[in-house]
Amino acid sequence: MPNQPTGAPIPAAEDLRSDRDTTVDQATTAARAAADAVRDAADEARDDIADATERASDAVLDARDAAVAAADAATDGARDALGKATDAAKDAAEAAIAQAQAATAATRDAAHDAADAVREHTASAASGVREFTEDGVDYVRSQVRAHPGIAIAIGVAAVAAVAAIVRAVVRR
Repeated sequence: MPNQPTGAPIPAAEDLRSDRDTTVDQATTAARAAADAVRDAADEARDDIADATERASDAVLDARDAAVAAADAATDGARDALGKATDAAKDAAEAAIAQAQAATAATRDAAHDAADAVREHTASAASGVREFTEDGVDYVRSQVRAHPGIAIAIGVAAVAAVAAIVRAVVRR
């Protein structure tokens, strides 16, 4: 006996729209939160790299200043005595090399720290996105299981809308 009422009320179109809108809003909110987390992680990584670069630049400038000071000392020492100048230049060169090595080590350590920070923030953001996505999928699945008629009606409406759009495009 087709077309006989089953006694269950048919949901209004507004009810269907509000469920769909709620699900879309929740998914949109989750996606925005994930994008914000990734953006924050990228900003932190950028700041860490900028700090490391600045520290390395300062270390190189210090090494250059030390080298300039060593050259000045060598010039003054050469006027006084050749032996003193040689010793001062040797000491200054060793100090410059030590400062350059220290600057290199500081730059390497800062770069490793920045890379570790980026890795941690990226992993955290990816985990958050994964959790939000899984929650959204679980919610949609539960709604489809709870209301299969609504899911079928939405699917039919989507197919009809696509067909209407295709017809409109083909007519032009």
